[in-house]
Amino acid sequence: MKVKLEIKNKFLLQLKIMGYLRKAAPAYLPVNLFNALVGALYYIVQILFYRMLIDLILYDSPSLFAAAMYFLGYQVFCLAYRSFDQWVSIRFKEREKAKVRQYYKKMIYAESAKKKLENYNSEEYLNLLYNAVYHNGDSFFLFADRLCILVGSLICFAALVTLFGRLHLIFIVGALFSALKNCVINSRKNRIDYQMYLEKLPFNRCDTYVHNLFYQKNYVRELRLYPIGAYFINKYKLLKNKRFGVIKKSLMQAGFATLARDGIDLLLRGIYIVVLVYLLINNRTTVGEFHLVLSQAATLAIYIERIIMFVPSVCNDAYYSADIFKVICSGNHSYQVVGGGVKGAFIVCRDLCFSYDGQKEVLKNINIRLPLDKKIAVVGENGSGKSTFIKLLTGLYTPTGGNVEYYYPGFEGRDCAELFGSLLQEFRLFPLSLKDNVLATDVENKEEEVETALRFAGIWEKMEDLLDGVDTVFAGEFLKEGVGLSGGEQQKLALARAYAKKRPVLVLDEPSANLDPQAKNHLIGKINDLSGGRAVFLVTHNPQYAKQADLVVFFEEGRIVEYGSPEELCKKGGYFERMQKFLAENE
Repeated sequence: MKVKLEIKNKFLLQLKIMGYLRKAAPAYLPVNLFNALVGALYYIVQILFYRMLIDLILYDSPSLFAAAMYFLGYQVFCLAYRSFDQWVSIRFKEREKAKVRQYYKKMIYAESAKKKLENYNSEEYLNLLYNAVYHNGDSFFLFADRLCILVGSLICFAALVTLFGRLHLIFIVGALFSALKNCVINSRKNRIDYQMYLEKLPFNRCDTYVHNLFYQKNYVRELRLYPIGAYFINKYKLLKNKRFGVIKKSLMQAGFATLARDGIDLLLRGIYIVVLVYLLINNRTTVGEFHLVLSQAATLAIYIERIIMFVPSVCNDAYYSADIFKVICSGNHSYQVVGGGVKGAFIVCRDLCFSYDGQKEVLKNINIRLPLDKKIAVVGENGSGKSTFIKLLTGLYTPTGGNVEYYYPGFEGRDCAELFGSLLQEFRLFPLSLKDNVLATDVENKEEEVETALRFAGIWEKMEDLLDGVDTVFAGEFLKEGVGLSGGEQQKLALARAYAKKRPVLVLDEPSANLDPQAKNHLIGKINDLSGGRAVFLVTHNPQYAKQADLVVFFEEGRIVEYGSPEELCKKGGYFERMQKFLAENE
């Protein structure tokens, strides 16, 4: 019963995939099914034609014209089928597969973008993600292809059994034995292949990383200043050797399975030849039928194998498909915003805890209510937990203890991530136009929105002076005309991106880290201007930012040790006041 349930679940998974295929390329299955039917008919006509043509020439001595007409009719039929098959294979299937792959990539992006960052702490998830990204969506049409193969195989199997049964039962028995042998050996080989696939995934990820080290621009500077390339080349060599050592046993097992299969096939072919010679000598078969059995016995075994192995093959495919669906369809806790029934906008943290490794807690029992209509400075020493706290608030991490509740009018039922426009320390720019780096979506008045965001970040004049303005491409991955920007300019561009999202809450993690003093003062003024329209969360060491905030949250060793207005905290003479003095003395 457990085995039946497992098979049922695997078929349900493949039917779910068929649903995606129908959405992405609705014509794929019907057209390929029709092609399979025509292909089966073509195969039957082909084997019958050669058998009849050989016997006709040897035993009936037809005229050259009659033989030529037979051959011409056959060639016309073959040409018609081949033309249709080529259209399906080259034009139709490739076009439809392109649609499926585009749909798959879109779904991979949409689903993986919802994942929390703690997923990336899991080696298993990283392996599965690597496989899903590079998989290209082939599993979406694999089940449909197997259905078409099954239909064609059933028709061809019926035709060959009818023809072989007229000659001798041993040919059908031999084909059945060969098929069963192939099923057993191939099932074993499929399990070995899947094991090798799992064993190779972490090595493939490392291969890709080493490749990127030598290819991507953001590593070039470090490779020149810190000559570590030879180390990674040696590391690559060691990885290759280790990979072979890990899969060596599986490779040997797969090789022995293939050798056993081929040896049995050779033995069966010898038996066929002996029986056919005996039948031919005793005038119980013709030369055409002799040719038919020798040329098609292995094919009959293949058709039997396809029929028998349809269910096991679907189950085997389901292993790979399930790995992909663990990435794109696995649940991930999403924090919803309460919109109605509350007064004001705020976030409540209740006994909030977080640990990266499940042992050491980075945040410990955080209990606080944060209004979403103020400028809030989040301060503390490096490693005190303030950046982790911000990532929890914005939904990038899931708490390992406690919870976070969001209340914002008009946002009822929506993902908490939609509340925030964020600039974190680990930002990345893309090899797109500067305009698309700020606002990638096509929206009404995009030019004006981008200009407003760039002016807020204090970089509009710089962008305007470039040859193509905001249409200038950053870096040169897609276009040769890419330009480079300084660290401060990149930070301003990332700040403009956060601003352009027009989210109710702006989150800035050390926004002035790469800015000069003038730009810092400019940014302070801009943040003050925002206080009337948006809430601002500022993770900062800058005393000027902290002093001008409405509220200060001070972290120490994963706990909130002080909370209040800058004036209140300065009067207390505690953590915040001491930090202010220290920073002022060391400026």
